[in-house]
Amino acid sequence: MPSPSAFKKGVGLADGSTFGSFEVVSCTCGHEMVRQNELYRFPLEILLRMAPKKRARQRDPHAAREQPTEKGALGALKKHLSGSRLIYSEYGSPYDCTVGPLHERRDAQEGLLAFTATGKAVRNRELPTLAQQHAEGEGDGVTDDELQHLRATHRVIKSHFSTSKCASCGSVIRVGEHIAQRKSDAGKRGGWTHARCAVEKAAAGAASSRSSKAGMEAEKRATGAQAKEGSLPRAHGGSPGAGGDAMGSGKKGVPAVREVGAKRRRSQLDS
Repeated sequence: MPSPSAFKKGVGLADGSTFGSFEVVSCTCGHEMVRQNELYRFPLEILLRMAPKKRARQRDPHAAREQPTEKGALGALKKHLSGSRLIYSEYGSPYDCTVGPLHERRDAQEGLLAFTATGKAVRNRELPTLAQQHAEGEGDGVTDDELQHLRATHRVIKSHFSTSKCASCGSVIRVGEHIAQRKSDAGKRGGWTHARCAVEKAAAGAASSRSSKAGMEAEKRATGAQAKEGSLPRAHGGSPGAGGDAMGSGKKGVPAVREVGAKRRRSQLDS
């Protein structure tokens, strides 16, 4: 069976816990065996008061005065305790836990509100124990090294439920499977994926980054080669329009100038 302290914490009645405008001052929790390993009862005595933030507003002289009432606390407490919680025993056995009808107790101290109720824990035979979950989780397709690497960027835990779906692949997350949520999404609801999906996504991202980097380096090398080719000196000569005429400048005009000089010398000798 779940321990009394585990039951109180699981249903949200641990000392100091808050809900709505109220705080749990104390909760006394007993336990009774109805059927061993199957059904247990937990008699509860709950003492409430206004939550600390609410009390601070009450001390404000300009704030409207509000006194805690049994009716308001009863409604808030019923809402807080509605539904079933899954709580595990010390041996890892799952129990569906609920809290029955609430009753007001009139002998509470001034400023405090007292209620009694009975909690119930029923063994859930459809869910595996924590030991079975651990055994199932070992075959979820991810290695210890991959989990260790994933923990650098993700919160990694084992799933305790089988009602959620992977945010990556959309398939159902089985009890005991490793699941992961990015640390940047801590505190947010949802975003949980199979650990193997997170590992695959990280590997695909790394491969894409490497491919992109290789492409950029190849483009850079090609650009450098083109720039180097453009800086090489061109071959001598060329068309007359490009400066290869007799009166052109540079080396392209040197042969034509020499030919003109030779003709002048021959003309002087003939005269």
